[in-house]
This record gives sequence, C-alpha cells and structure tokens, in this order.
Amino acid sequence: MRAFLIALPLALTLAACSQEPAEGESADDFADRIGGGAASGPAPQLTPAPIPTVGPAGERFASGQWFVTEDPTRARAAFGATQDAAQFALSCPQGGGPIAVERNGAAGDYRIATGSTAATVALSGDGGTALGAMPASAPILAALAVDGGAATVTGPDGAVLSIPTSAAIRRLITACS
Repeated sequence: MRAFLIALPLALTLAACSQEPAEGESADDFADRIGGGAASGPAPQLTPAPIPTVGPAGERFASGQWFVTEDPTRARAAFGATQDAAQFALSCPQGGGPIAVERNGAAGDYRIATGSTAATVALSGDGGTALGAMPASAPILAALAVDGGAATVTGPDGAVLSIPTSAAIRRLITACS
C-alpha cells in the first residue's frame, strides 16, 4: 500500500506532462501545457552539426565544409571555406543530366576516391578552375553521400585534397535524378 501511495503522485505528474493533446484541449492550451506557449520564452535554436576535421583513419581534412544549394534550375554541393570559395564542387541541372565536377587547379585527370570506390574524371580549364563531367549514376557519388567517411581528390600533379563524405550530397543526387 505504501508503494502505491508513493507511486500515485508520480503517475499523476507524468500524466500531466503528456506530450499528446488531451481530448477537447485547444492547440493553445496544449502548447502552454507542454511549454511551447508564448510565456515559455524564446524558441530553441538548432545548432549545426560539428564540422569534421579528421577522417575515420586519422587523416586530416582540408579546411572547410559542404554547402548544398538548390534553385529552380541547378543543384550544387560545394566543399570549401565558404560557398563561393569552393575547392571542389559537384553540380547538375534540376531533374537530371550529367554531374559537373569542379576543382581548383590545372586541367588533367583527377581521381576521386573513398574507401574501395574510385572514379577518374578528365577536367579541362585555364589553370584557375578545372571542369569536367560524370554520369549521375557514377558509384563514386553514392560513396561520397555517406556520412562519416573520407574522400580524396588527387590532381594530375599528385596534389591531394582530403575531404569528408557527407549525407548532404544525397540532396544533389536526388535533384539530379
């Protein structure tokens, strides 16, 4: 009996904190009850995920992060310090088409690799930004879209850009399909 008397107030307290609206309860009353009303203070702010600096095998990533943007005509995933200062980028027209590959550097064959998946892409350009394309079905794209991995982009001169893989690239793949 004593355990029941101790457990009863706890059960009543938990029932009052239900995250489901009670029958007949208005949306405003429900929001006030669970702490989402105007009197509960400012809305919580979402914080971004931490930017990875080291890969699973301890390799150091280049400084930067992935930026994925979409507009009515194109989708783009760019890795760099800012969206406009990309060291490596993938883009495509909305709804389909080949994936454009951009890399700061000279023209030549670039090898993109992550784990056991790799692709070589011929990029051409004037020495500032090299450009090329690959099919949207290239397996390397799916490998780049897995969170928590590491990828390398090796240029014709042997320079290696080490970057994290990112699930954000799935948005690009979806937009390009």
